Amino acid sequence: MSLFRSAPMRYYELYIPAEEAYHAVSKVAPEKFVEFLDASPNNFHKPFANDVRRCEEVLAKLDHVFKQLRKYKIDLPDMPDV
Repeated sequence: MSLFRSAPMRYYELYIPAEEAYHAVSKVAPEKFVEFLDASPNNFHKPFANDVRRCEEVLAKLDHVFKQLRKYKIDLPDMPDV
């Protein structure tokens, strides 16, 4: 047993097809005795990377709009704090 671990651990590699990954992880993750490591060396080659990038661009544009609204003291009903 290691000085920093409360119990012995084992490392296993499990390769899950992409179409089954969500189902498998959703069944195992709530048990809280499994830790997942991402085997992909680069996060920019993920299938959802372009979607995340687009969301970040939209957020930047919205932030600019809200700054301009504050600059010119234009009030909108229920304007969120950004």
